[in-house]
Amino acid sequence: MRDDSRPAKTPLQERGWSLANRFDTHRDMILAFLHDLSIPLTNNAAEREVRPVKVKQRSGGCWRTLDGLADFAIIWSYLSTAAKHGLDHLDVLVELFTTGPWLPPDPAPAEQAAPHQVTSSPAREHRLGHHHALPPAREANRESHSRSR
Repeated sequence: MRDDSRPAKTPLQERGWSLANRFDTHRDMILAFLHDLSIPLTNNAAEREVRPVKVKQRSGGCWRTLDGLADFAIIWSYLSTAAKHGLDHLDVLVELFTTGPWLPPDPAPAEQAAPHQVTSSPAREHRLGHHHALPPAREANRESHSRSR
């Protein structure tokens, strides 16, 4: 017998009960998008971000070194961020090698956000953790690039 006094008759029923129990346990995180409009309804954007990596992995087989994987991730992240700001991949690469890297604009501080916008929530903070700031070396690098423009 199980804890909830319902015997599992098949593996499919067992998985169904397990899913229902997990949903009940994590209800607040699963339904956070209902209360915080900054949380997307689906994870399609995240899946689209991962797709080029999976295609590269499938077509190339694998990365030979961890450094090669890190280089690919940095370049793809740079190009993906630029595309989200409406910039062409080739244009930002040309700019990178001629005048320096393109940097996205700093987001507006919370006090400048429109009153109807949700700036944060406990569920979002839980998901993001406390890793909002860049490491000191990267922050200094970002500042030096922004001053040179």
